Amino acid sequence: MSKYLSLLASGLAIATCSPTPAPPVPVGTVTTLAAPPYTFFENQFQLPNGDLLISTLTSPNVFKINPKAASPALTVVATFPDAERVTGIAPAGPGKFAAVGGNENGWVLDDPYLNIFKLDGTIVDRIQGPTEPSLLNGLIQLPAKPHILLSADSTNGRIVRWNIQTRTVSTAVTDAALNGDTDPTNPLPLGVNGLKIRGQYLYFTNTFQGTFGRFQIDLHTGAKTGPVEILVQLALPTGFTNAFDDFTFDAAGNAYVTQHFNSVIKVTPAGVVSVVPGTGTFESPIKTPTSVSVSGDQKWLYVTTGMSEYSSGGVYKIRIAA
Repeated sequence: MSKYLSLLASGLAIATCSPTPAPPVPVGTVTTLAAPPYTFFENQFQLPNGDLLISTLTSPNVFKINPKAASPALTVVATFPDAERVTGIAPAGPGKFAAVGGNENGWVLDDPYLNIFKLDGTIVDRIQGPTEPSLLNGLIQLPAKPHILLSADSTNGRIVRWNIQTRTVSTAVTDAALNGDTDPTNPLPLGVNGLKIRGQYLYFTNTFQGTFGRFQIDLHTGAKTGPVEILVQLALPTGFTNAFDDFTFDAAGNAYVTQHFNSVIKVTPAGVVSVVPGTGTFESPIKTPTSVSVSGDQKWLYVTTGMSEYSSGGVYKIRIAA
């Protein structure tokens, strides 16, 4: 019997070395999850399991990605017929989701419609959108009435209400704070863009006006019930290098707002504004950020980006908490 086996047989303990735990990822670290060429990622919705549903302005597809996978990969969840681009995504009832699709015509969607689909790719309904050309952008579900969705009409400066039970479309809110630019020479004239509901408030961004604001709504109808409050105002004029897009909230009520050209800003409930580490520099891969969501453990920010002269669109994660 060898000396090693003798020690085991005698019951003597043998010291073993425990592996040194990996150091935590520093705050501000940016990781690329996917960056396919010639892709403009537009909007995202985080599923309960942490996977992301993502739309693009360069295809009729909704993609899915697991940001926690060792090797994250985009897979096509649904493809919408007769569409060239897909904008907002939101839940639309148990096991169902909604996405706005349409044909590209500059800053509007010709023949926009709402697709109700399942994660297996089945399209269960298609609801015709407004008859006038509209860029229907951010999309959210009313908490008290999950069959009613609200969409930002960036072209016409309003919020559109979709009732997926009655299959009808109407105007929920009009306000000067939602308007874009009527000057046809403006290369980025978009008004209201991102939408989120938190508490009794509907929060929004306005790309042309450079604002992040909110107003109280009726949670059953989406109608505006209180005055507009502007929480953040960008220095004017706005444009491709100075504009708000979509945003999200963390569990503590901090807002994370995408700002072109290369920043995500954090807005605390007290109104303190700062740039999220890992963004805001030319060296960062975050170029033209379009949408964000926060991981379930509140440690990561998931960011989608559009195409720019410096890079194609991508999906990224940024460490925001130790």
